[in-house]
Amino acid sequence: MNKRYIYLMKKVFGIITMSAILLVMAIPAFANTSNWAWTGTAGGNIVNGKTNGVFHTMTAGNLTFSGSVWATYVPPAPTSPSQWYYQVRKNNGIAPDSTVCSYGPVTTNGLLGHSASFYTSCGYINAGNDYYLYVSRGNNDGRAYSSSGNLSTP
Repeated sequence: MNKRYIYLMKKVFGIITMSAILLVMAIPAFANTSNWAWTGTAGGNIVNGKTNGVFHTMTAGNLTFSGSVWATYVPPAPTSPSQWYYQVRKNNGIAPDSTVCSYGPVTTNGLLGHSASFYTSCGYINAGNDYYLYVSRGNNDGRAYSSSGNLSTP
């Protein structure tokens, strides 16, 4: 083999290798993640993204839904911690909204600074800007809570 052929083969191999590396690095850029968060008072039992006007724009793909919840206030004589129920819903305009995914109950130990996390795979969704969270708790335990997480279509 002549030197020129070997030189060209090294260049071609280098270009192919670099292209593959760039492609692997670019794939996460095609993923869509939408973060969410809420803070609730001790008397609040429902967080409704549709009522609050908080919608998430998602690309088509397999939706994953994850988050954490924790107490931000604990009363002097607390009862058992609340159980939280999470839903991703799709706003269907004048038709009834559909529940895309649900998870719960999620229960913390009720102490300040201690969180409970969840993660679930929801299946395939269509692209749209009309997804929202609906979160409810089973009982009002006198605690105030916060929660955060994300929706993702990798």
